Amino acid sequence: MRKYVRFIYGICIILVFIMLLLFHFHEKTVSVVAREEGNYEILDDYEFTTFDDETAPLGITQEYKWILQNISQHDACVTFYLIHQEVDVYIEDHLVYSFGRESNHNFSKTTGCSWPEIFLSEKDEGKEIRILIHPVYKSSISNKLKIYYGDHSVITNNIIIRSLPILVISLFSIILGLAIVLFVLYNIKNLEVDRSIFMLGVFSIVIGVWKISDMEAATLLFRAPITLSALSIISITLTLVPFMYFIRKQFQHTNSAPWDFVCMIVNVLTIGIVLLQLFGIADLRETLWVSHTTMVSVIAFILLMLVKEFRVGKISPKLKLTFFCCMLCAFGAVLDMSIYYISGNTGNMIFGILAFQIYVIIMGYSTLKETKQLMDRGKEATHYQKLAMHDELTGLFNRAHYSDFISNNDVLQNDCFLIMMDVNNLKLCNDTRGHEAGDHLLINSANLIRQAFPNGVCHRIGGDEFCVFLCNSSEEDCKTCLHVFDKLTEEFNAMHPEEFPVHIAYGYADHIAKVDFDFSDTLRRADRMMYQTKLAMKTRATS
Repeated sequence: MRKYVRFIYGICIILVFIMLLLFHFHEKTVSVVAREEGNYEILDDYEFTTFDDETAPLGITQEYKWILQNISQHDACVTFYLIHQEVDVYIEDHLVYSFGRESNHNFSKTTGCSWPEIFLSEKDEGKEIRILIHPVYKSSISNKLKIYYGDHSVITNNIIIRSLPILVISLFSIILGLAIVLFVLYNIKNLEVDRSIFMLGVFSIVIGVWKISDMEAATLLFRAPITLSALSIISITLTLVPFMYFIRKQFQHTNSAPWDFVCMIVNVLTIGIVLLQLFGIADLRETLWVSHTTMVSVIAFILLMLVKEFRVGKISPKLKLTFFCCMLCAFGAVLDMSIYYISGNTGNMIFGILAFQIYVIIMGYSTLKETKQLMDRGKEATHYQKLAMHDELTGLFNRAHYSDFISNNDVLQNDCFLIMMDVNNLKLCNDTRGHEAGDHLLINSANLIRQAFPNGVCHRIGGDEFCVFLCNSSEEDCKTCLHVFDKLTEEFNAMHPEEFPVHIAYGYADHIAKVDFDFSDTLRRADRMMYQTKLAMKTRATS
């Protein structure tokens, strides 16, 4: 079932990506600016009233009005943060700004979150300004405006500076997640790497994206209100599956089936939420309660599984750490949701991302530390295995590897050529030039064999005995390699007259899986040919 859960989660991500692309390329909001830019300063108080309006999306309009004063010397700007609200701004009876959704927008009912900007000039001195807010959702009715007036650049800078802590935390979360994901991908073939940490990286990336898109300053930086609003909401459910899959790996005694089942439910809900949005049935904002309920349910499920794990067996230190981190995340998430439902503002929701960030850092460090220890042990084991299977002098495979190789069923069942080799005059070299020169003769011989048979499996099986296996090769390939070997040997002797000359006798035989009982039959035929070659070489040398 786990395979299907990951497949469905992939579909969720693809659907979300398609939805965001549609939003981005169909950002159909209407913005009418009838004033020119100028200089800015701060304006004064306003009056607030609410009245029925049949033309508004919910039949309700909220009005903010005041008299423009003290702007005779400089121009000014009025700006405020809209949260799923449309707006019309009048100076006296003249409409100077309007922001709303186009009537033919097929994917969303809302304008998202945005910062309208109304520029004022000296001629507006003493006139009444009215801001008419039309909430799109019922939850937006309680969102009372915080109106800024003054120098536009100062206001913008203050908003961005105020958002810097969350921006830094979010970017750090994304960078940390990318580093973890790239680490796993780079070591994908290393069995010692805990691949569950990949999901921790995905979780960290999505958490960072969620919080960046949810900042008030996001619309000032990216100017895509509907897309950002959708991304911030859907990211909540996208965090749950990687979060659960990573935590699942910390458990030793629980069955994976319940985890897969819950992850599948989360994926189905995510797909349902996206489809409701794309078909214009219900906006993401209207189904936000589903995302929040799902998040709370997942946290409750994880805590329940932790309690069950505690009762089943001995608790590992890492699982205790997981329990602590989960409690921290649960506290942060519940606190943020409480702030949201009480105040209706997401700008103060920083406890969740801080808790999740601490979780990623602690669990990521713990997992990477264990992974590094396993990788070090794996390298050490590989080193010892290499020493056990390789000849220390020549670097070729040794007798132990040769024995394992010829007993391998996969090798026995395939046709291949066996080439037996014997280095001539090794004893003479040792007696006349010393054992160090004899070692050099063997090393030179091994290097020539390695060069001539790049696709062969080369062994040193005795003092002066070597053998090469050419698998999936024809007799013509074998003869070609031997011809190259003869040529390389001749060139080496000509270019290194100071070295003891290399003369190697060889013989070959093809192992036919359907004919030969084992490699012993092949070995005897190759040996017979090699000794005939060796005798011929000695005869030529004597004559």
